[in-house]
Amino acid sequence: MRARGRKLVVDSVAYRWARKHGHREDGRCQESLTAWEVGRENAPLVVRFADGEGAHPTAGEGWGGGVGLVLIGRDKLNLHRPAVASALIRAALRAGWNPARGKPHIIANGAAFIAEHDVPFES
Repeated sequence: MRARGRKLVVDSVAYRWARKHGHREDGRCQESLTAWEVGRENAPLVVRFADGEGAHPTAGEGWGGGVGLVLIGRDKLNLHRPAVASALIRAALRAGWNPARGKPHIIANGAAFIAEHDVPFES
């Protein structure tokens, strides 16, 4: 299914992951991180950070924002960082994502999700 994505090993399991900027049907910006266990591409984790839902994607901001950066309160989450991808994968596994089930795991409000889990912010 997915041929691309950055390689990442989390707790001895091989994953691939990618981030994407897009726009929702209502026009709001959205950043998303998608990760999948190698060999289980049909069961990806998708974490979405939509503008106005506790997050503010900074793509296109004239003050130095960039694709892949999300402001949550006063903190900046950098979806380009492997440490952030690893933390999101670990948190999702603890929250019930099981790639062996063969079903996608969609987290529609990433800001609310990370509020409940230990996900590192960019310093």
